[in-house]
Amino acid sequence: MALLGIYFARKQEHVIVATIGVLTATGSYITQSFTYYCFTCTIAATLFAIAGILALIQDRAEHYKVTIGLIVLLCLGLFSLNSMFQFYQNPVIQDEPYIAQAVGQSDKPLLYVSPTCKACTSMLEKVLAYDSNGEKCLVVVTPIRALASVETELKNRGYTGEVISASQSPTGFVPVLIKDGEVLRGSQIENYLKGEI
Repeated sequence: MALLGIYFARKQEHVIVATIGVLTATGSYITQSFTYYCFTCTIAATLFAIAGILALIQDRAEHYKVTIGLIVLLCLGLFSLNSMFQFYQNPVIQDEPYIAQAVGQSDKPLLYVSPTCKACTSMLEKVLAYDSNGEKCLVVVTPIRALASVETELKNRGYTGEVISASQSPTGFVPVLIKDGEVLRGSQIENYLKGEI
């Protein structure tokens, strides 16, 4: 989308650039409000929205109906941000009792993942490779409504461990592994699964 926006900006087609920017931003905001909050996606969407607004300014209201429609659409996307941030938890909470409460008293480390997160998809591949029987960690799917699809996919690929769900990760981001109150991210999770930590 960014390349299309740059192409049309060079052609000075400001209405098309504004449409690309606003539709991309609004689509991202609304999609995140239905699935899961992604900080980098929100930053990218905001940059698209800013580009769309700047293109509308360049257009100088020559296409006022399109301008009004795009502004209304962007307001709808921004309104959806309200519901999105209700699920985002800030600051990062590393309180051990709270983490244990999230899914009940578990003696295994908890690996929080979401099916809408590319990094989580990669992490689930590592779980299948290094912990297919679920002995090293307990997979926790967020949000709750995604449990059935993730559990089915894992089971179909040979995973025999337990899969549970939670409304969100206690830290507000995924993938994250909570081990004895310690928060592990990225390569730290893979190292733990490989047995290097």
